[in-house]
Amino acid sequence: MITADVVALGRDPAHHGGYDVVTARAFGDPIWTLSCAVPFLNDAGVVIVSEPPAVGEAERWPTDAVHALGLRGSNQQYPQVRRFERTHGIVSRETLGE
Repeated sequence: MITADVVALGRDPAHHGGYDVVTARAFGDPIWTLSCAVPFLNDAGVVIVSEPPAVGEAERWPTDAVHALGLRGSNQQYPQVRRFERTHGIVSRETLGE
């Protein structure tokens, strides 16, 4: 476990693009949660986010915004867990607005 600011840690070359899986408990805006996770993912990376109960996916995870981060939603087995997979290589900092 690492305790650090997620945005700063995602910019650290020791962690940027270095992980197969990033897990998160949903915090703030859903797209913000994903944008914080994306810098850590390698080319085949997956993001798994736990969700609060009874939340509409289309409202919380707009497809266009998810795709802009280089991710796509995958089939869900559990109603309170969202899984996103890379659709292409590592997203540049410019794409993330950094």
